[in-house]
Amino acid sequence: MLAVVGPAQAQSLPELFVQSERARLVTLKDELKTLSEREPKTAADQVRVNELRLEIRRIEGRVKAIEEDEKRRREQSE
Repeated sequence: MLAVVGPAQAQSLPELFVQSERARLVTLKDELKTLSEREPKTAADQVRVNELRLEIRRIEGRVKAIEEDEKRRREQSE
């Protein structure tokens, strides 16, 4: 199934999802950097830092799993 047809090439839904997750990672990492550099940190800041780190790990895991699955599918179809 094609999600978007562009001038160069169509992107699959998994490719679009990975692309959006990478953009989200950039945003979360920027927020984490800002909070990490802030002094003094409040308790709420520390809680948010921990939440951001956890969410970043989750997203990185999902992206890695999708990329590995896509790679396996390409190899099987060859």
